Amino acid sequence: MNTLSLAYFKRDVNPYKMETLDQLGLSMKNSCSYEGTKPIELKHWLKYLPNDNYTAIDFGSGKGLAVKVLIENKLINKVYGVEISKKLSEQSEVFLSEYIKDSHVDIINSDALNIEQGIVDQSDLFYFYNPFPDVVFSRVVDKIMASKKENNRDIVIIYFNPIYHELIKNRFEISKVIVFNNLFSKSKTNLYII
Repeated sequence: MNTLSLAYFKRDVNPYKMETLDQLGLSMKNSCSYEGTKPIELKHWLKYLPNDNYTAIDFGSGKGLAVKVLIENKLINKVYGVEISKKLSEQSEVFLSEYIKDSHVDIINSDALNIEQGIVDQSDLFYFYNPFPDVVFSRVVDKIMASKKENNRDIVIIYFNPIYHELIKNRFEISKVIVFNNLFSKSKTNLYII
């Protein structure tokens, strides 16, 4: 464990501890409870990225575990963590402080629906660890789709437990889908190359 991780735990923040919507003061209408990404799984999925020099957005970035794995990958230059919970955003800023000061990471405490279109337009890797209900997920996917139409580029979507797979399948022309069996659950993860 590196010193950053030790400092994180010393502040009584456990990045692996689940947080319910009640604990976060959020509603089921626009959020799901927090459960941290398993770093070993995300590292494995990232091996399948077809290009390099990515700018990534982690929607529902929670305490920053996935953001940390993403920014430590040599194919990714910049990561935006978008998190609706003020509590989780603050915890991730502590966890990611060395990356934030180097301008490689920005934590945005906001509803994903309110993220600036310019940030979506400059991003080409989108990570979802099942952060929201279908209505919100659909609108976020629409925002990504509009960005791709406006600024044609190759994009990658990594979607853990893809219960709304049809939304992505029906909105994008997908060149390839890689399906992974998750190590720590019976769910799957899809990596879409679009």
